[in-house]
Amino acid sequence: MNNPIIETDLGQILSEIRQELKTINDRLNKLEVGQGRIEEKLNSQEKIAEELKTSQKNQIWALIILAFTAVATLTGTLGKVVFFP
Repeated sequence: MNNPIIETDLGQILSEIRQELKTINDRLNKLEVGQGRIEEKLNSQEKIAEELKTSQKNQIWALIILAFTAVATLTGTLGKVVFFP
């Protein structure tokens, strides 16, 4: 039985492998850049969310103080009208 002889140019095969590796490396670089942009946008959105939470807390406290002041004023006015006409 005769064994087949395979002749190939190893230089050509290595060149093709190098080209594939270069393509993969380029794609990975693009992914890393994209990931960096996404992380930057995410950090920006987190900052905005924190600012909104702080603003919302401040608005709630302002409404509580306003409501307390209104109740105190109304109570004082009603006290003067009802008890001291």
